[in-house]
Amino acid sequence: MTDNKKTMKDKDFCTAVAERFSGDATATKLAPLVAEFLELLGTEHFTPMMELSVKNGESPVVFLNFWKINWRKEKATRELIVNATCSTKTAGRKLTEHFVSGGNKVTPAMCDYLYSVIGHPGSFPKLIQMLSKRAKQKSSFYDRNLIIGKNLTLLFRMVFDTLLHETFDNGAVVHLSDLGTFENSYKIGRKNATNDRPPGYFQFTPNFP
Repeated sequence: MTDNKKTMKDKDFCTAVAERFSGDATATKLAPLVAEFLELLGTEHFTPMMELSVKNGESPVVFLNFWKINWRKEKATRELIVNATCSTKTAGRKLTEHFVSGGNKVTPAMCDYLYSVIGHPGSFPKLIQMLSKRAKQKSSFYDRNLIIGKNLTLLFRMVFDTLLHETFDNGAVVHLSDLGTFENSYKIGRKNATNDRPPGYFQFTPNFP
């Protein structure tokens, strides 16, 4: 999937977030905290969630209500093999449909759709509360602005809007050290083939273990 695609790592991605939201005063204030936010999300939510799953022998794990993460141990080496797909066929297909209907461009409607999935009221408020609590408990590591729920909510939007633009519009593979790799695995040449497309176009490859 990654052949001939440009790659983007943490620092360049954080710069891209700042540039994309440079016209918003609140977002501009929070942009310098993107790296800390990604660390908070990875070290205080994603990694502990995966560690607990492996400890209890439970698979799959749902991450941000969009990806289903499966893991298994290789019988010979006991190596942990981890992969992710869309949590439901609907999520992956609808995201791609938004991209196609927008003329193969990321649109506000496409960003809104992804955020509506991630921001599901059943789990998202609890996640925000947990991240805020962890940031407060570890105040020597995290900026005090990360204990404020509305700031965390906006940072989620900033990060995932930018991920869509970089992976779908710019064809980049984004490597975020605290989470994993994101890319668009949808092929433009198949834009009219709606019935045989598998889920998982907005692909996430976890950095775990």
